[in-house]
Amino acid sequence: MARRLTKASEKRKLLKQIADVELDLTMQLLKARWEVGRLVNSLYEAEGHRYGTGFVEEAADSLGVSERAVYDMLKCYRTYNSFGDLETLGVPWSIVKNLLMVPTKTKRKKLASRIKNESLSVKEAKILIAKS
Repeated sequence: MARRLTKASEKRKLLKQIADVELDLTMQLLKARWEVGRLVNSLYEAEGHRYGTGFVEEAADSLGVSERAVYDMLKCYRTYNSFGDLETLGVPWSIVKNLLMVPTKTKRKKLASRIKNESLSVKEAKILIAKS
């Protein structure tokens, strides 16, 4: 017979472990996207590409992602030159993409803090960002 999870402390411990793994995975995915942006940006600059040369389309094909995804990753890297700055926001990629539309670093940081502190969903975060 399976042992039931009856102790509140056991439940809390398991839920915390799940939350920790989810956060770790979220940060790893965020870092991977930032790294792609960094690498694509480096190649773009090293090869002296200009707008309209098909570079992003080629990068997207090579990576197996959409052009929009490459543009988003490039913009993420160019906005947050240090992954540490991005990591301290503590929000997932789906929210970071929306924060990239915010013109100032101070405003992005303030919005990210509010989104994180209030545990806003992606939909709620989009609405907040759009209103700002």
